[in-house]
Amino acid sequence: MDFALAERMIASRFQLRDRVNNDEIVDFLPNPAQHRFFGLCQYLYDHKRPLRVISVKARRIGFSRAVEGVGCCFMFAYPNYEGRIMAHFDETALDILSSAALMVYGDGEPGKGIPWQGKRDVWEPDKEYKSVLVPHKTKRGTGMSRLLRASAKVRGKGRGLGFSFFHGSEAAYYPADSPFTAVLPALARS
Repeated sequence: MDFALAERMIASRFQLRDRVNNDEIVDFLPNPAQHRFFGLCQYLYDHKRPLRVISVKARRIGFSRAVEGVGCCFMFAYPNYEGRIMAHFDETALDILSSAALMVYGDGEPGKGIPWQGKRDVWEPDKEYKSVLVPHKTKRGTGMSRLLRASAKVRGKGRGLGFSFFHGSEAAYYPADSPFTAVLPALARS
């Protein structure tokens, strides 16, 4: 994937809630830390290394949104792409998934969200999203890329599944008796 192209798509089409005024929807303009993250992703991709990043950072610099932006670009680029957002609490996972839904569906403004023919979905601020879907036309007919959410409080969530994308938010707070390492075998090798 060309992460410079992905960053341009994120900056031109993706939206998110304003950090100060949560009722306002603004364009996703990557900050310097997010720009460095996209550069790291490109470096790993160019050197044929697995795209696995663990971020230890200060709060509120927008890493979760940057990670979701990359995940949404992958959903658009590849059919049957499967992703999971996991957080300590389901409310946090819901918030992150809602942000991904806004990026994918847009708020109804023309030219926002991920472009695909026949797009009918528009982000709804009060909806409790269980998944975000991107339809694809493939040689075999139709396919669907999807992003789901989960809480780390549920033991074994994700075991035995095959994810192409996993975002474990605030993993340091996951319960000790159900560590997120149980999810790592579910990640695709590629």
